[in-house]
Amino acid sequence: MTAMTSKEKMEKGWKAREAHEFEEAEKLLREALEEFQEKEDWFNATECLNHLAYLKKIQSKLAAEEGFSLAKQGLELAEKHGSKKVHVYRSLRSLSDEQGRFEKALEYAEKCLEGYENPMSRADMQSHIALYKMRTGRLEDAKELAEQALTTLETHWEEEREPHRSIWKTSALLVLGLIAYNGGFLDQAHDYGEEALELAEKADSKTRILQAKQFLDLFS
Repeated sequence: MTAMTSKEKMEKGWKAREAHEFEEAEKLLREALEEFQEKEDWFNATECLNHLAYLKKIQSKLAAEEGFSLAKQGLELAEKHGSKKVHVYRSLRSLSDEQGRFEKALEYAEKCLEGYENPMSRADMQSHIALYKMRTGRLEDAKELAEQALTTLETHWEEEREPHRSIWKTSALLVLGLIAYNGGFLDQAHDYGEEALELAEKADSKTRILQAKQFLDLFS
């Protein structure tokens, strides 16, 4: 049997990706990538990397959809058995956010807020609500709510333990940074990002460190 050329491997790889045969797709694309690099065929090496990038994007979307389905099952169970729903709403909010469904994320975030009494938990959810208001074109409302959330987090700082308080404040700072960025206040936005990164690193919150660095990449 004649061995596949590098280009044939690349083509078979991206077709496997589109068929959701992810393990086979990644194997073929990485083999082709290595061969193109050995040949110094940089155009096709770049194409392989692009195909691999799309593969990861598709996997991420499918994983998020599966997560959303699981959270919906959790909501059905909570409704059926009369158990607490606030944490289910929180999951649905996060997964809707990941899918770019900001109106749904806002709806779930507002339901979460109704279920919280602790001021720090409420402030965290208010910062998320502010984000979705910004994403849906309500910039002034978003700014006011995000500032209110940050003030509450700072006022009640000693009432909450780590790592929650640092995670929540980092999130609020990044929301304020995005609002400032979208409003054209770039220096202020950058300052929020730097403060968020410093706090995330101090708390060693790897997810928030990544988010802060991604935000600061806007200024590179």
